Amino acid sequence: MSHPMLSTVLAGPAAETTRLLAYWVLAIISVAAALGMVLARKAVHCAMLLAVVMLSLAALYLMLGAPFLAFARRHRPGPARLGEVRQCERDRAG
Repeated sequence: MSHPMLSTVLAGPAAETTRLLAYWVLAIISVAAALGMVLARKAVHCAMLLAVVMLSLAALYLMLGAPFLAFARRHRPGPARLGEVRQCERDRAG
């Protein structure tokens, strides 16, 4: 039978590496989706990329230990998102 502290110490560096890798992957996805949202020509694509940005930011908030912010970021009212899509559409037209 191994000592519980020994398993914690052995899992420490691997867990930290996994956490950093997940952070950077989510950060890159967030930035890429945000840039895609700005450059999208169709409102539907803009809305889908907005959803990707929201979900990846919610995951980042969860990783930072802020579940309320993650929940609030993910569960905004529908009309607020629709307003953002319409704004994106207006920016594209004009």
